[in-house]
Amino acid sequence: MEYLLKSSACLIGFYGLYYFVFRQFTFHTANRFYLLMSIGLSVLIPLVHTTKTEVEYLTAVENPPVPTLVFPQIQKEASNTNYSKIEKTEKPLWKTLEVSDYFLLFYYVGILVSIFMLLRNLSLIFKVIKTADYEKKSLNLKIFETSNFLENSSFFNNIFINSKPLNPDEKSLIIEHESLHCKKLHTVDLLIVGVLKCTFWFNPVIYFLQKSLKEIHEYEVDELMTKSFNQKEYANLLLKLGVFAELSFVNQMSKKPLSQRIHFMFKPATIHTKKYLYLIAIPLIAAAFMAFTKEKIVKVLREKGSTKTVKKIEVKAYPLTIKNDRDYTTWGPRASLRMLPTNISLNSLTTVRYNGFKYEVNPNSLTESTISDVNKELKKRNLAIIITEKVLDLGGNFTKLGLSIKHLKSGKASIPEIFDMNKCREQGQSGAFFVFDAFDRNFEKSQVSYFFGSPHLLINKSHLDRSKHNTFNVNSESSIISHSSDLITYVVYPDKLTLKAAEEAKAYFSENDFKFELKDYESDAAGNLTKLKVVFGGQSRSFDLNKMRHWVILKSEANSKPQRMDESMVFEGNLKTKETKISVNDFWFKAMEKTGRYEILGNKIVEKAAVLNQKKETRTVYETNFLGENPLVIINGKEYPAEILTRINPKVCLMPKILRPENKIAIQKYGEKARDGYFELLTMQDFVLTNEKEILIEKEVIVKHLNLPKKRIHRIEFEDLDGNILNRVIVHRENRESVFFEIDFKKSSKILFMLDGKPISEEELANFTISILEGKASPKITTEDIKLYGQILINYDGFVSLKTYNTFD
Repeated sequence: MEYLLKSSACLIGFYGLYYFVFRQFTFHTANRFYLLMSIGLSVLIPLVHTTKTEVEYLTAVENPPVPTLVFPQIQKEASNTNYSKIEKTEKPLWKTLEVSDYFLLFYYVGILVSIFMLLRNLSLIFKVIKTADYEKKSLNLKIFETSNFLENSSFFNNIFINSKPLNPDEKSLIIEHESLHCKKLHTVDLLIVGVLKCTFWFNPVIYFLQKSLKEIHEYEVDELMTKSFNQKEYANLLLKLGVFAELSFVNQMSKKPLSQRIHFMFKPATIHTKKYLYLIAIPLIAAAFMAFTKEKIVKVLREKGSTKTVKKIEVKAYPLTIKNDRDYTTWGPRASLRMLPTNISLNSLTTVRYNGFKYEVNPNSLTESTISDVNKELKKRNLAIIITEKVLDLGGNFTKLGLSIKHLKSGKASIPEIFDMNKCREQGQSGAFFVFDAFDRNFEKSQVSYFFGSPHLLINKSHLDRSKHNTFNVNSESSIISHSSDLITYVVYPDKLTLKAAEEAKAYFSENDFKFELKDYESDAAGNLTKLKVVFGGQSRSFDLNKMRHWVILKSEANSKPQRMDESMVFEGNLKTKETKISVNDFWFKAMEKTGRYEILGNKIVEKAAVLNQKKETRTVYETNFLGENPLVIINGKEYPAEILTRINPKVCLMPKILRPENKIAIQKYGEKARDGYFELLTMQDFVLTNEKEILIEKEVIVKHLNLPKKRIHRIEFEDLDGNILNRVIVHRENRESVFFEIDFKKSSKILFMLDGKPISEEELANFTISILEGKASPKITTEDIKLYGQILINYDGFVSLKTYNTFD
């Protein structure tokens, strides 16, 4: 359909130029050539492919060492869970069709009708040619005497004439007229347009173009006739002849409009210099090429600092690791599911006992050579990975790749998956990988899947429907979207539903026309979400995540190690109907509970956070309370003991650098000292609180802040050293966790909140999700403030003004 729309747009543009500019010219042969050229270009331009070469410079990148990771056992999604079981029901065909299907069906019906009309009209002509008597003239002309719809017309070298109402001179004029049509091959033009109409029957311009082309044929022949015969006699003959039903691909001498034809016969010839106006078509043709040709980008790789082009770049494929006789489900995707850059080395083939193979490979390691190595193993069980199609760039790397799994003995093959390898290799740098499920005994389950995303959200994509798509999740560790051809399902456990994961899920669902959004969420002191509301499509549901978190121990073992057995949230969207479903999967927890072999310990995460807060003294800078017991503290370039964080003056902490525990960047840069976190401050003011009462006040505010739910904006009431009741207004960043800035106002103060220079209510600001770049606030309104923000400040005691990224677009 894209091709038809592009061709139609070209045709409309080219014909519009003819109709408004060239139509009045007496350059009939030039006009004929222009219309035929318009048809040819309109058909060909959308088919043209252009190649754009982009130079990419190579730089060496060191691969970080692969960490050793320990994951809990993987659990496959049970087919009998409440949320994933799909009842198949037979629906009438018309209910399964979408609007686009009806348009396509209507288009095909139009083609069939157009072809039928074309063949019908041709059969009528051939029937007359085959059955009627004719008189043979020079130039292989055949003169048919007829009084039907074909009279006074021609089809190639066949001339149809009704001589009864004509005298001999008039008859000879008609024969001469139609013979000129034969010499000019006008019938070929009309047949071309007739065939084109079958494809573009929906475009009204094709009918206008056909009419204009037939008129040009008559103008062209009329011009030649008036040079050899008397103009007035020839014009009288045109007026004398009647007009019968016409066929679209025969040339009829009496074709209407006669007045226009007679007008052109007696009209002075267009001045020759106007032929240069046909050059107007050149920029129109150029614009059509730029707008409607397909561009293929080919990357040429060059070494940085060198002018020499690398003609062929071999992908650095990591060696194939073969693990024989292993149960893939116990270890296979553990490390890869982290979606870390270390997945770049992933190239592992696992033998699945008694059945087949699992092959995981990063796109950057997938070459014809590695596929050949894998096939040497797969061949042992009559299996092979087949490349169904491939496109290479100038560097010899795949740009497009079709992959399938074949059973060599039966000849069966899985449905090919087509991949954009440039995109896959780019995602592979962040951990994306292919999974080949190649099974011997149950070959129908063999498939190729693609996994990509981030450490927060993994996406498992296949073009198969859900009933055939192999999906899985790691119990208590999963945040996975399974994207099949018919369903898209997000399975996420409480600890994995973070703000970052929700943000990425929202973006991915949005790409597939689903709404996904977190609202009214709360979190504990450790930063874990505790309560929230999720809007998915047209539905919404509230969750108490603490009630979904479960620690269990085995009763039969005295020193049994606690294990997590959480319930998961499931968000399922139907890609065809756009229906949505929200549910909770408690299958594994209920099954474990039913056995009676386990003791349920309750929500240990909340208990552990409470114990931690009791042991650790409150720190006077809010975010430092999330650091470990002994973080690295650097103030004005000097290292201090962590104890100083319990009396830092928060009012001088305008731009502190705070890195949470186990932050890789901090550990790499500052060593093991930063494993519990990192705090850095640069200030010219006194940064230590010496007044014990002031320290207690700041800690009281911090404790209140830690116990509040996560929101974008908070007001915390407290009493200062002078006994005044103040409100500390705290504005958080978009994660609703780290503080952007805070300021103290009198409790009775009337405060104006502004966002990008416009007033905004405190409630609206609390629900705002865009990043804030800049802020200014004051507990008192000054004349300078009024000059800067306007008279709107006059009725207020203080203000808070924020600027977002939108301000700097």
